[in-house]
Amino acid sequence: MSRLLPVNGECVRVYNDEFNLKQKYNALTMKMNEDRSEIVMDQKLENATWQQFVDCLPEGEPRYAFYSFKYTLPEGGDRDKVIMVSWVHDNTGVKDKMVFASSKNGLKSALPFNKNDFQANNAGDLNYDDILKEVSQGGTN
Repeated sequence: MSRLLPVNGECVRVYNDEFNLKQKYNALTMKMNEDRSEIVMDQKLENATWQQFVDCLPEGEPRYAFYSFKYTLPEGGDRDKVIMVSWVHDNTGVKDKMVFASSKNGLKSALPFNKNDFQANNAGDLNYDDILKEVSQGGTN
């Protein structure tokens, strides 16, 4: 049976203070800890390009990833929207997939986040132009 993993306090603090408020980082990744008992901070990236963000997602290990997606509208005007990527690579084990999926809503309720949520199973699912199209049209859910 799947279980809901608690979110480590560092994840909440870094997301709220250093990612959202101070914008010290433009990308974060979070993962299950070694004994699969909680969600912990993994990486904090400063000034990461979209490709660097995608490249930091490991094969075979799930991650919750957040990125400050900046773009310019065709008619002008800069935008910056936070997106969440639920990274569950095709090579991730079944048990990890189940625990990860069941913990997603708990993570989303612990963080002030509610749209622009993407599921990715491989790097091809994170094509910049496809994500831009979704984000610029108001998000995916």
